[in-house]
Amino acid sequence: MNTWAAGGGGDTPEDQLHALTELSGPAPGWSPTPPSTHIIVWFGDASAKDPASGGETLASTINALTTSGAAAPVIVIAIDVLSGAADGLDAFGQATAITGSTGGVLLTGVDPNAVSEAISEALRALEIEIVVAMVSNCSSETGGVVTTTFAPPSQIVNAGDAAIFDETISVTAGPAEQGQTYECDDWATIDGEPMVDADGDLVTEHKVITVPDTTAPVARCIETTNPSGNNTPRSGPNAGNSGQNPDGFYELLASDNVDDDVEIVAVDKGADGIFGTADDFTFPGPFSNGTKVKYTEANGATPTQSDGPGAIDYQLKGRGDLAIYAVDAAGNVGTHVQCHVAPPPKRP
Repeated sequence: MNTWAAGGGGDTPEDQLHALTELSGPAPGWSPTPPSTHIIVWFGDASAKDPASGGETLASTINALTTSGAAAPVIVIAIDVLSGAADGLDAFGQATAITGSTGGVLLTGVDPNAVSEAISEALRALEIEIVVAMVSNCSSETGGVVTTTFAPPSQIVNAGDAAIFDETISVTAGPAEQGQTYECDDWATIDGEPMVDADGDLVTEHKVITVPDTTAPVARCIETTNPSGNNTPRSGPNAGNSGQNPDGFYELLASDNVDDDVEIVAVDKGADGIFGTADDFTFPGPFSNGTKVKYTEANGATPTQSDGPGAIDYQLKGRGDLAIYAVDAAGNVGTHVQCHVAPPPKRP
C-alpha cells in the first residue's frame, strides 16, 4: 500500500460517496457474513461530493453500508490524511457520520507516510464482537468413554482478542476400556461457523488419550501333576491329614483385564509365616502364567530355586509357606494368595 500514488485531479471535493456505495454492493466479492466481518478502509485528504456522481447522498451511502447494500453491514475505517493541499476528509463531518453509523474508526491528521500504520492502529481499535465456542467429537469417537467439557461453553470477544477456554477431559471406563488408546478432536466455531485455515481446512486440536489400567491382576495356584505329568497327588479330605497339597506340585496362574503376559512373583513367607515381613524370601522368577513348580517347606533351610524334573519347571525350597502374587505391565500388584504344602500350616 505504501507504493500507491494518486495523480491528476487537483480539485475538491471527491467522489467518495459513490465509491463507498459501490463497495457496499456485491462487486468486491465479499465473503458471507457471518462468519466474515466486512470492513472498508477509506483514506484521503478531501471531502466528498454530495450528491455524488451516481446521485448518492451521505444519507443514502450510510443506508447502503448499514442496511440496503448486498455486503451490509459494512464497517468503515476513515483515515484523514494531512496533506495541506485539500480541505480534509472530514471537513464537513462526513467521515464522522459514516464511521459513527457503521461502528468504525476515524483517525485524523495522519501523516501521508504513515497510512499503513494508521490502518493497523484502526483495525486494532475496532470493537467487533464475535461469539467463539468450542466443539469436540471425543464422546462420539470413543463411544462415550472420553468426554470433554469447556468453561465457559462459549464467549463473546472483540475480534483480535484471545478467547481462552478451560477444557476438562473425563474418562468413564470399565475394565474393557482400560489400557486402550482413543483419538479425537476439538475445534472452535466463530459465530457458529467452524474455524478454518487459509486453505479452507478445519483447524483442529488432535488428542490421543490412553485410558490407564487400574485393575490389579489376580493370582492363584492349583494342584498339578507330578513330574511324569500323569497323576495329581491326592490331597485334602481324601488324603486324611496330608494337608492341601502333600507333594507341593502347583501350577502358578494369573489373569488380568489388559495384560496377557502377567508376571508372577513367588515368596517364601519364612519362619513366621506372615507375608510382608523381614524374613520373607522372594524367589528369582518372575514366573509366567502356567509355570509348574514343586515347593518344599524345609524349616531352617536356605531358600533355593532350581530347574525341575519332567513336567515340573522349577523346584522351590523355602522355610515356610509359599505365597504368590501377580504384577501387570501397568505396575498393578495383585493380592497375594497362599499355596499350602505339607506339613499343614499352623497359621492362617
